Amino acid sequence: MACFVLRSILQLIPGHEAIGRVVEVGKSVKDFQLGDRMVADVSILYDNCFYCRRGQAVLCENFGARGVTLDGGFAEYIVYHQKKCYKIHNLTDKESTLLEPAACAIHDSDKLNPQVGLDVLLLGAGPTGLILAQLLKLNGAHRVVIAANKDIKMDIAKQLEAGDEYIELDRQDPGPQWEKLKTDNPYGVRYGRGGDWCGEDRARRYQLREEGDNHDLWCV
Repeated sequence: MACFVLRSILQLIPGHEAIGRVVEVGKSVKDFQLGDRMVADVSILYDNCFYCRRGQAVLCENFGARGVTLDGGFAEYIVYHQKKCYKIHNLTDKESTLLEPAACAIHDSDKLNPQVGLDVLLLGAGPTGLILAQLLKLNGAHRVVIAANKDIKMDIAKQLEAGDEYIELDRQDPGPQWEKLKTDNPYGVRYGRGGDWCGEDRARRYQLREEGDNHDLWCV
């Protein structure tokens, strides 16, 4: 009943970071057996767009994902290609649901290649964002500021001590807060976004120079 209601509202069955057991395998599958516990890379790439043919599959123009554009983990069964599947041996189900956000955060950190002593403003306090914030601190960031809408995610960020400072954004009128951020960082700041929407290897990086100031905007 729950899935039926969700499908009626969202037009698909949600569920992004899912864990399950193999109940059927195709005739060409060799690395998985019935009963194996597994998680999956939920991204669906079509391999033939401009970016895919350049080896930049994370920017696929036809990017899809289970739980985002197709039925996801709340469905009774999901079919994945074996190359998207990863066995689980020593993690609990709850721990396993964090594998994909952790993979995104590690990928983001690799792309950002942060220098020791960097001041960071990270937008978003979803699972990926909070893991990325902790990675940045562990890798020598001088100050990590987490800015996100006021909700339970920010409460979790504070409980984890994921940042050094927390800014609860006003959805209705964020302008004054952005101006204050610029005032507080007159020599520029690296901005990152750590949302919980991106799939493994989905991170996009844009570096945009804001006209008239010295701020870099990083969207991850």
